[in-house]
Amino acid sequence: AAAARRGAALVKATYSEDLVEQRLEAGVGIVTQGRNLDVNFLAFADVVPDEGKAGIAAAPKNNVFGRISKSPCEKGRKSVSRDVFVMNDLYQKAKKTPKHLNCHCALDFLWPRWDKRGGMTNNHHDLKTGDIKGHLIRMTIPMIWGIAAIISFQLVDTYYVSLLGTKYLAAMSYTFPITLFVFSIIMGFGISMSSVVSRLIGEGKTDDVRRVTTHGIILVLGVALMLAFIGFILRDKIFEAMGADAEMRGLIHQYMTIWFWGVPFMAIPFVGNSAMRAAGSATIPAIIMVCAAIFNAILAPFLVFGLAGFPRLELQGAAISTVIANIAAMVMGLYILAVKKKMFLPISSLCWNKFGDSTKRLIVIAMAAGLTSAIGPLVNSFIISILSQYGDEAVAAFGIATRVEAFAFILLMALAVGMGPVIGQNFGARQMGRVQETLKKAIGFSVLWCMGIAVILVIGAQAIAELFSQDATVIYYTKMAFIIIAPSYLFASLVSGWSSAFNAMGKPQISLIMTVVRMLVLTIPAVMIGAQWGGIFGVFMAMALINIVCGAGFHLWARQIFNKTSATLALKTS
Repeated sequence: AAAARRGAALVKATYSEDLVEQRLEAGVGIVTQGRNLDVNFLAFADVVPDEGKAGIAAAPKNNVFGRISKSPCEKGRKSVSRDVFVMNDLYQKAKKTPKHLNCHCALDFLWPRWDKRGGMTNNHHDLKTGDIKGHLIRMTIPMIWGIAAIISFQLVDTYYVSLLGTKYLAAMSYTFPITLFVFSIIMGFGISMSSVVSRLIGEGKTDDVRRVTTHGIILVLGVALMLAFIGFILRDKIFEAMGADAEMRGLIHQYMTIWFWGVPFMAIPFVGNSAMRAAGSATIPAIIMVCAAIFNAILAPFLVFGLAGFPRLELQGAAISTVIANIAAMVMGLYILAVKKKMFLPISSLCWNKFGDSTKRLIVIAMAAGLTSAIGPLVNSFIISILSQYGDEAVAAFGIATRVEAFAFILLMALAVGMGPVIGQNFGARQMGRVQETLKKAIGFSVLWCMGIAVILVIGAQAIAELFSQDATVIYYTKMAFIIIAPSYLFASLVSGWSSAFNAMGKPQISLIMTVVRMLVLTIPAVMIGAQWGGIFGVFMAMALINIVCGAGFHLWARQIFNKTSATLALKTS
């Protein structure tokens, strides 16, 4: 079938096992092939818009969209008469232009429902239609492995370093709040990239996606270099303020001096992967992170213990292996974004005149989301300074508890990341009913998961603690942390879920308010009072009570804000 009119037209060709090419007298070529796509598309135009601008190939709502652009060799051509523009899987892979075309123009199609490979050049998964539960599962499952890979970097390093002795394990525990603080700043840019890109896709602004992705990578590189320099200069004062003595700081510097200068190599792949996830592609970022984690797990023992002729570098070896693995992840991520996904602007046209606009879009969310994520590690560093008064064993136990806690909640973190693009695309398309359904399913699952994790950690506290230390005191304090704090996870997850949702909707200030009140206004004084009242036991009790109070209260408050936002958007739409 063929349809034609001035501007652009779209023709659907039915699935076929064989490659068929047919030129019709009307000037429309039909191409079908049965390798990956159920349906192929083609379009032709009577007129291409003015030079330097892109034409839009019209398509039914929630279906397929295409962009017609002229190549440099066609700059002088303002119109095309009945020429055919085709893009399908075969030509995509071969990077060919169909030989029957009379001009060198490209039609980049977006076919989210039919792309079975997890995305391709300028193609995004449409999360605005289809089963929400299916979208959440598809976006979450790859992220389970991806986030497990991220967490495993320090978990693996902690395990290897723990074999060196309690002093080394305590040194690693001191680094957790700082490394997590820096990662939280980078995470803010990842959240911002996901939020902005997903909403741009929901609004149908495909050209802006490449621009924001490119400028976002450049922006986060500059921020990462700044963080690395500041951290390196202030590293001694930071850990002295946390209560580490001179001997302990010497061990800490062995790890952190190298780690700080590796921050840019961690930041770039993380933010780049966020752009891919925002476009609905969750598998590739997960594969990148898993490969890097496996590489780190294999390399670390050789450098830490000096195996197979490698020098015994101990804490330095753990840091070096982490940096090298992140470099590998960065190379893989940039290659896929630039070559496979085509999500970067060409070097010859970086649109520097719009860099300010891209920065403004990203930095507003990144600052709020980054602060939201960074407050937690800062408060943890304060808690460590309190616990350090009771000895290295208390600090080591808290480090074990926080690492295991993070690993136990990989699925919920993956769900929070996975639901971001779903909420973002639907919020951009003003489909608030689907946003509400996404929240309901995600929060309901989080509650059930937290209940199960609490039971496991309470019952298995002894066995889990013994995996990381044979010191009786460390094991005792670790058990205490699990038994007291784990039952409150259910309430803490409510705050995390709503924070992720508001970030995806471009309202990070709500998340920031919840975090500031919970962590700074309530947790810090509560921990101080708890320490005076009951020592280590009192610190853990204070943390659990704050989780319960804030989780219940903020859940009710966030629901009111969401309902008000939905009503406001409904009025604007009508």
